[in-house]
Amino acid sequence: SSAAGVVKARSRRATALHKLGRLDDAVASAQAALTGARASLGEHAPRIETLKIPTDKISQFKGFMEAIRDLNTSA
Repeated sequence: SSAAGVVKARSRRATALHKLGRLDDAVASAQAALTGARASLGEHAPRIETLKIPTDKISQFKGFMEAIRDLNTSA
């Protein structure tokens, strides 16, 4: 019946809102714990490296990355 469908929809919405509320609490807790960047990282901690590629070299870089991808897919 349509009444049962309305109840199910409201229940799903209430569950979703409850999960969002818990997510908000988790984010607030993480923000409170993280006061800033760490002074140092562990030896095996993942790092993000950035580099700037000159625009006239982008096609060479793209070819290099395609070769790497091909090596990874053939392995």
